[in-house]
Amino acid sequence: LEDLSTYLKTQDLSEEEIVRLGMDICKALIACGSVGIIHRDIKLGNIFINKFGSFKLGDFGIAKQLEEMTDAMSRKGTNMYMAPEVFQGKKYDATIDLYSLGLVMYRLLNDGRLPFLPPKPMEFSVQEQSNAMLRRMAGEQIAPPQNAEKELADIILKACAYEAMDRYENPQAMYHAWEQY
Repeated sequence: LEDLSTYLKTQDLSEEEIVRLGMDICKALIACGSVGIIHRDIKLGNIFINKFGSFKLGDFGIAKQLEEMTDAMSRKGTNMYMAPEVFQGKKYDATIDLYSLGLVMYRLLNDGRLPFLPPKPMEFSVQEQSNAMLRRMAGEQIAPPQNAEKELADIILKACAYEAMDRYENPQAMYHAWEQY
């Protein structure tokens, strides 16, 4: 297995491979949900690809059992991919993993850029990166990824909805959306 961050340094993913990544990670989240686990750190470095082109979810170091969680939930994960409710220290559920997966997909279909960052080839500063994250955390509407047609962009933007209730209800629903696409 090779982590996706490393893989992308030398390889590009086709749209078909990106959609398969979404489906494969949704299957992993369905398995996690069947035993009550939230991953809490979905990002490029925690997604792996094997020599057959299948994508796997790894690094469960900060994963949590749902029943172990309380109102005072910890703010764990990688800020760049963190759902707003986690960042704000609010109560959250398994839809935070769908949000993070949506951001991974967004980045893959937006020339490696997360929402609110300038398009390539423009450079950006650490301050601009911080401002982009703060805009996302404040609930500003995210523009569609540059390299996604409308139907594909709609799937990603639903996953990245600011309000958890506006996201896919569960990974099965998101998987179904990929399947329909």
